[in-house]
Amino acid sequence: MDEQEYIDYFENLARRHKQINHSEAEPAFYAVRDDNMTELDNVVRKKLKFPALLLDEYLDDQDYKQDNFRMQLNGGFSILCKLEKGNDVSIREARHQARQIARSILNRIRKDSLPGGFLASKKLVSSQQYPGEKAPVVADTATGWAYPFEWQFPISVAVNTDDWNDL
Repeated sequence: MDEQEYIDYFENLARRHKQINHSEAEPAFYAVRDDNMTELDNVVRKKLKFPALLLDEYLDDQDYKQDNFRMQLNGGFSILCKLEKGNDVSIREARHQARQIARSILNRIRKDSLPGGFLASKKLVSSQQYPGEKAPVVADTATGWAYPFEWQFPISVAVNTDDWNDL
C-alpha cells in the first residue's frame, strides 16, 4: 500500500460512514501534512464540517527480522467533533461522540482486513491493538478521539539489475 492508497482508503471510509458523510461540497476529511498546526487550525475553523476524520501522515519502516520481509506502515486517524468553547461538558460529549465513530471505523478496518476485504486484497495485516487517546482541542472549535496503528504487508527484497550499473 503506497501513500496515495492509504489516503484514498481513509477518504473513502469518511465518504461511506453515515455520520461523517464526507463529500466535495461538505468536506469532512483532511490528510494532515508535515504536522502543520497552523494549516490544521485553519482547515478546522473554515473548511471542515463535523464530525470529521483527520488522517495522520503515512510513515513506513522495513522489517527484516523474519524470513518473510514486511513493510510496516505506521499511521493513525482522529475523529473530531464540534464543541462549545470553554465548556468542559461539551468537550467530554464531543470526545464521547468521536470515540463511538472512531470505534465504528476500527470495526470497518477489521472487516476490510478479513478474507475478501479491501485491505486483505493488499495482503495487509492489521494491528491487533489500537490504543485510543484524546485528540487535543483544535482551533477552539473541535476535539475528539484518536487511534494510532501499525499495519504490515509483504515486500520483495529482490535486487533489480536494471537499477544498477554494475549488475
